[in-house]
Amino acid sequence: MVCPTGPYGPTLVPAMNDSTSHLSSSARQRLPHGWSIPNVRAGFEALLEVLPDAVAVIGLDGNIELVNTALTEVFGFSAAELQGQSVTALMPEPYRSQNHEQVLKYLRSAEPDTLGMPRKIAARRCDGEIFPADVRLDKVVGAQPERFIVLIRDVTEPEDLQRRLRQNEEELRLTIQNAPTPIATVAMDGRFLSANRAWCNMLGYTETELLAMQFQQITHPDDLEQSLRLLSEARSGERDLYSFEKRYLHKDGRALSVILHNGVVHAADGRPAMLVAQVQDLTERRRAEQEIREHRERLAHVDRLNIMGEMAASIAHEINQPLTAIVNRTNAARRRLDAGQVDLDRLGESLDRVSEQAHRAGEVIRRLRNLVRKRGGQRDTTKINSVLEEALRLAEVDARMHDAVIELELAENLRPVLVDAVQVQQVFLNLLRNAIDATEAAGNRGGVVTVRSVSEGEQVVVSVRDRGLGINADTAAQMFQPFFTTKREGMGMGLSISQSIITGHGGRLWYENNDEGGTTFSFSLPCMFVGTDGEDAASSPG
Repeated sequence: MVCPTGPYGPTLVPAMNDSTSHLSSSARQRLPHGWSIPNVRAGFEALLEVLPDAVAVIGLDGNIELVNTALTEVFGFSAAELQGQSVTALMPEPYRSQNHEQVLKYLRSAEPDTLGMPRKIAARRCDGEIFPADVRLDKVVGAQPERFIVLIRDVTEPEDLQRRLRQNEEELRLTIQNAPTPIATVAMDGRFLSANRAWCNMLGYTETELLAMQFQQITHPDDLEQSLRLLSEARSGERDLYSFEKRYLHKDGRALSVILHNGVVHAADGRPAMLVAQVQDLTERRRAEQEIREHRERLAHVDRLNIMGEMAASIAHEINQPLTAIVNRTNAARRRLDAGQVDLDRLGESLDRVSEQAHRAGEVIRRLRNLVRKRGGQRDTTKINSVLEEALRLAEVDARMHDAVIELELAENLRPVLVDAVQVQQVFLNLLRNAIDATEAAGNRGGVVTVRSVSEGEQVVVSVRDRGLGINADTAAQMFQPFFTTKREGMGMGLSISQSIITGHGGRLWYENNDEGGTTFSFSLPCMFVGTDGEDAASSPG
């Protein structure tokens, strides 16, 4: 006869009678070979003992006739305490008193199709603890009078586990939903599967709107190719974790700069199933960086004006010379005309000299205008020596006023740099004027200041070497701080602004005291290289 066991699978068991006379012929035929009549009940009880589930045998009256050890361990009752009790004794009130008649009705009218179906009930241990259980009822085939086997499985742990899993899932959902960082999940075709509140706030869409979209629809067109390429690599298993900078489009059309961190979630078969995307919004940072750049440019402009103010006497002298020459030439020509001494050749020569001097004055004015005008931080690819030589045309005037000699050691064939030429000239003029002042302060009027440009690896290095007294420890500790100066006049912003400009170009500014006296200030700038597409690119960030 058939009784469920384990996970409710059928197992051959003998009927409970001590004799086989009450068994049907088919039931008797199914008795295992070699079983004698007296040991039928013993074999049945032994089989119940090895079942992992709690088992009770009940009659048509619903009372318990036999229980296995597993049941006594689950419920805490002894077999003697349960003998003759209604099976509802294993249930708590009010189910115990309410369900006895229902159990009897069910036993008497049980149809084969309704037997063996698991049901969930509330069960009660002897100490009063109530726990969830799965119950299954099956008829003992061939038993006379009829008997039923009740299998009871304690599902406290599985249900607790399920409850904890549901609780953990809900906590995780709420944590992600309310996280301050934008988080979303995306299918491998780009469809949004979920988006938390921060993600929705960042883009201006509701989650419902996003779930009807693909990330391609909110990606800046210029960043779409890179995004799709990386997604393809993730889909093919080439990438599991990757980050890159891109721009999303807000619902109102604004471009948002972000760093996107993507992690691939794999399905049970190992295939990439979806992406977990986390975003670091750079919009405010970019805005702050822009404000810093604008502030730095304003300071740099003030510093350039200050340089021009300090060089005013030299510049005035440089402009006055061609103007004086123009006046002298034109006066001489006028005198000859008044005297009727018209020599066309000499007049043409004078006009040529006037034109040359006018161009000379114009060039000084042009250089001044380039230095003092406000700029938007425009950078171009250029040769560093060209930048230095342009600034030297102004600096040499100041050097002559101080009887200083500028000695050039400019290397040839240096790789180009990507720079704001005016800002680099500003740095160079600051260093050059400081070197002239330091040389003069040391009593070396007429001394030499050396300007050098060299290539060092992936950097171009410009150095300005003076013959001054060097820099002591107290000055060195404050030298690059704003408003610090050792001069009687000056803002003390030159080196601080120069350092900021060079750092902004991806280089650095430093100094060294010379062994034979004086100081060498140097700054480096990253070189450019020509890429495979023929376009210039910086060799290091800048």
